[in-house]
Amino acid sequence: MPLTYSQAKAAIIDLRWLPDEARAALRDGGDWEKTDHTADMGNPFVSWDSDKRTYVLTHYIATLEVRGGDLYDVVLECDADGNWDSQDAARYGTPESAAMLADYSYEASRPGWKDYWVYVLTTGKDPINEVMYRRDVRQVARESLVRDHGVAEADLPAPHPDDCDCELCADLARDEAAEWYDELNRGYLQDRI
Repeated sequence: MPLTYSQAKAAIIDLRWLPDEARAALRDGGDWEKTDHTADMGNPFVSWDSDKRTYVLTHYIATLEVRGGDLYDVVLECDADGNWDSQDAARYGTPESAAMLADYSYEASRPGWKDYWVYVLTTGKDPINEVMYRRDVRQVARESLVRDHGVAEADLPAPHPDDCDCELCADLARDEAAEWYDELNRGYLQDRI
């Protein structure tokens, strides 16, 4: 059951922190959407993109909107290019809203991060540039797996040697060579345009 403005007041949900425009939309049955998301709660999710054959970073934030006079929890997605899209929405205060927010919570992001740090530790590659200094990549991955994900030191995967010829390392070397070649050609062509 959605909460109307009067139900929210009766339930002692303090809506005074909402902007005047949002409270007016709730009262009058209108619409309101927040446009500044700088202070909203957010969680970064990292996942494997099979099309790009690399890991990608996506941020999800939870915010509020008023639609037809009802208050909604809304999850927005911000990709690596800074594009914002509405990902999911549910009426505020409902079990559906609680389940939706759990799907985008810090806890929900942890399995992807664990997989990412295993990848970084074993390959020495940091495709989302999470680590500031390249020489620290494997050490940061090791520390994150032990500290944040409860992996015992003895259970950490061994890093691949620099001259490893397994399928993963061969694919990475091929992708790295292609990126280098593309960058070289872009620079070469830009100098001549």
